[in-house]
Amino acid sequence: MAQAWPGPTQPETLQLLMDGSILAPDTSSRHRWFRFFPNGNGDYTDGTWKETGSSHFGRSAFVTGMLPDGRFFVGGGEYVFNQSNVQLPFRDRSHCEVYDPVSGVWTNTPDFPGTNNLADGVLSPLTDGTLLVGAAYGSNPADPDNTQPPLYYQSRIFNPSTMTWSATPQSLSGNPNGPLYFVESSLALMQNNNLFLAGNGIAQYSGGTWQASTSWPPSPFVSPVNSAPEEGSPALVLYDGRVMVTSDTGANAIFNPATGSVRNVAFTPYLGSMTENDQVVMPNGKVLCDAHETGAVNHYFYEYTPPTDDTSPGSFADVSAAGPGFLFAQPGGTTLRSTPLPNGTVMVSARNSKSMFIYTPSGSQLTTYGRPAIDSILKSGTTFRIQGRGLNGLTNGANADDENQNYTSFPVVSMSFGGTVTYLTITSNSTMSISPGVAGVVVANVPIGTPSRTPLIFVISASGLKSAPFTIQLP
Repeated sequence: MAQAWPGPTQPETLQLLMDGSILAPDTSSRHRWFRFFPNGNGDYTDGTWKETGSSHFGRSAFVTGMLPDGRFFVGGGEYVFNQSNVQLPFRDRSHCEVYDPVSGVWTNTPDFPGTNNLADGVLSPLTDGTLLVGAAYGSNPADPDNTQPPLYYQSRIFNPSTMTWSATPQSLSGNPNGPLYFVESSLALMQNNNLFLAGNGIAQYSGGTWQASTSWPPSPFVSPVNSAPEEGSPALVLYDGRVMVTSDTGANAIFNPATGSVRNVAFTPYLGSMTENDQVVMPNGKVLCDAHETGAVNHYFYEYTPPTDDTSPGSFADVSAAGPGFLFAQPGGTTLRSTPLPNGTVMVSARNSKSMFIYTPSGSQLTTYGRPAIDSILKSGTTFRIQGRGLNGLTNGANADDENQNYTSFPVVSMSFGGTVTYLTITSNSTMSISPGVAGVVVANVPIGTPSRTPLIFVISASGLKSAPFTIQLP
């Protein structure tokens, strides 16, 4: 990329917003946030970073989620800091706030209830736009600084319309490894509208309740998650609706929600670890995997081609710059951050430098299982009302388990005319479902200067998977 990271060190996370910009905090001054805007042609290799409003707290390893009106939610944090970069006590790990990209202002919400230790929990949207949030730890009122063994399995629902929390059933029991919990786990909204939880076992959230949990299969199956667990493993929804769980052990697995079965697939090459690294489902249907050698500093990138059946392992192809070889040398244990972009490429940051990179996947976009489709666009006053099907795509797009839930399962709308590309500000998305062909309505602001009597070409992108162009002309 032409412009390097503008902050003091490097980005802590990368989050695509609904207006096509990228939001990211710095790793040393974690309350300082920056936004990247592509150039006037929609090109992310030649855009601009700008500092935006500072959050009330700085965080490392925290829960994140996009809201259906285009705002962005953050909460908890494995480590939480004040604006002077002083680390706060563990009892301060349940603060939450919401960022408004239009004003650039952060607003505090009520803290996560029931525990002062949301910490590095998990988060996923529900289809109605609310967020299900699972705390990494519970808390004992007699032990506010959490010096005793923690309590687990507390989840709540956040309503962005009212900025309030509500309870969820807490029945995460019945797992042979003990009660399921959200620490070092991964949560993803599936195409069947259920949530998939991968931790020390498997559970689904459906119809307002947690379904009976199951353990990972016995040997010779190798769990992608340590039973302790030591570190979490990202869960990615593939285009065909199955879920891939990548690993900190080299073992990877695919869960089939239609059958409830789970099996091992190809192991990570070089016995590399993909724990807590961002993994991205790309428009070609493959998964861009960041793996680092256990105990070493080298990071490798692979394109994983998922199997099309329930017996084959799939395959990894080395796409590192030196391939085979390392793309980025990192201090032991650090991770890279990446996010899919509306134009089908992937933005990647190097955690030990200010360098930023754009990865272009091989091949064309996979449309076998569907793609976003625009049915109509109507202008009403200062807004466009866009009606269509599958507007959130087919996948959560990206995930790094409890470290970074930077999912991109939402629409990004571009409007082109006269050689310029403008990403619209979305103010409403009627559903967050990724079910194939689900009907949806998106409301977006009409950009200032939008011309009349000129063909306007619209494209909706979800995790980089693009619709066919849809053209209108205003009178």
